[in-house]
Amino acid sequence: MLTEFCEFGAGKNRRAVLVREGADAESPPIDITPAGFNVRTTVHEYGGGAFTVEGDTVIFSNYVDQRLYKQSLVGGKARA
Repeated sequence: MLTEFCEFGAGKNRRAVLVREGADAESPPIDITPAGFNVRTTVHEYGGGAFTVEGDTVIFSNYVDQRLYKQSLVGGKARA
């Protein structure tokens, strides 16, 4: 079973990226969220609620426009 989680980048303009754990303990996490997206929401300012996973699909809130996007966990573009 693979695990998806949200990871915050370093620095002033850090963004939250949805990542999936590597295939084994030696593999680094794999970014799922495309560049330019920030998995955050203003609804829950202090945590939670920015994404959900169902099967091979993730639905997430993009911080910049607060729209919901749907994306395959195995690749592909995020669609509003």
